Amino acid sequence: MKDVAKEADVSVMTVSRVINNKEYIAVETRDRVQAALKKLNYKPNINARTLVTKKTDFLGLIVPDIANPFFGDLVKAAEKIARDRGYSVILGDSGGIPEAEEEYIEAFRGRMCDAIILIAPRVEDEVIRELNSMIPLVLVDRQMPDDDIIQVTVDNQYGALSAVEHLISLGHRRIGFIMGPANVPNAYLRKAGYVEALTKHGIPVDEELIVQGDFNRETGARAFEVFNSLRDRPTAVFGSNDLMAFGFIEKAKEARLSIPEDFSVVGFDDIFLSALMEPPMTTVRYPIVEMGVMAIQDLLNSLESKETASLKAKLKHTLIVRQSTARLA
Repeated sequence: MKDVAKEADVSVMTVSRVINNKEYIAVETRDRVQAALKKLNYKPNINARTLVTKKTDFLGLIVPDIANPFFGDLVKAAEKIARDRGYSVILGDSGGIPEAEEEYIEAFRGRMCDAIILIAPRVEDEVIRELNSMIPLVLVDRQMPDDDIIQVTVDNQYGALSAVEHLISLGHRRIGFIMGPANVPNAYLRKAGYVEALTKHGIPVDEELIVQGDFNRETGARAFEVFNSLRDRPTAVFGSNDLMAFGFIEKAKEARLSIPEDFSVVGFDDIFLSALMEPPMTTVRYPIVEMGVMAIQDLLNSLESKETASLKAKLKHTLIVRQSTARLA
């Protein structure tokens, strides 16, 4: 910075104000400093700046599976808003393993990030509470009762209820359910919505119609094998995410069965591939992009001491009806 100041014939403080985009710098002075920065190929010393400002301008973002288009779209939206606000995002893909999440949390908290965004985390509530006491945090797609944690969620239970009620409205009574991972709170909320819909309409809950899944296509295919082998197989299936519903449909078609004639199928998320399936798939639309945008905005408002509308934001889902569901003949 001293070299730049000498080249531009200004003080080191003026160089610092230009680099940090402060106001009240004359246009001619700013142009002269920027020309000197370019000529000398100036690169800021991030470590030195961090020691002075106590900020890194990095945000840590942890997802369970970046290969899932649901999380990919969310990350893209969050990263754009962060970049527009002058922050860079460091991504950690935990693979849905709680221990890996904790390792990323420690790395981000201990060395390089001003704040952390946890997307659909699988760590225990106490880990999240402890983290929130140490570093600014936003929780996405995971509900906790705590009022001091910034949270962006949707109503998973009601979304699942609306999906199952759609199938019931079409005359289906034997409705299979492919559940998400046992260690994911949202999986239980979607199961609760499935059970609530059946109970509300006087339909008994049959445990043989519930298959434990892991949010991957392979378990959707396995669920098909289970349901298709039943003497009284279901006429409709609700997959608690789109990828498992895809796996079910693909396996059914391999067996030369038709969707929706042999099975009506509903997914959950409305990732972009849902509309491209054959047939296009009925699903619960998650406001994926909106969640990413709101999470980053609320977090950065908190970091920059601006008021945030609410620490808890619950966005609305929408049931998107396409051609994978039909009235029971």
